[in-house]
Amino acid sequence: MDILGLAQAVRALFFSHTRSCGVMLVPKFEIIVHNSLVRKALDKMQPNDTGFQDKWADNNYLFLEARTREDAKREADRRYPKEKGFVIEWGED
Repeated sequence: MDILGLAQAVRALFFSHTRSCGVMLVPKFEIIVHNSLVRKALDKMQPNDTGFQDKWADNNYLFLEARTREDAKREADRRYPKEKGFVIEWGED
């Protein structure tokens, strides 16, 4: 068996095992989130009356679990809406 055949066999065994055990592997996507409204208020030394904690002025490195990058994007947009000042950058997959 060559290396490609071995890799395919290991993959098939792994995925059949995870299905039989009920374990589902879900990729994690890194996002970097800050809130531009909080950042702007704090940069101008004004009170933060946005309703969000001051920590949102800084970049927050977070992980989202999703089947696809598109699913992760939908979830990120739902959790951190642009209309409320959130800015989302995507890390490396």
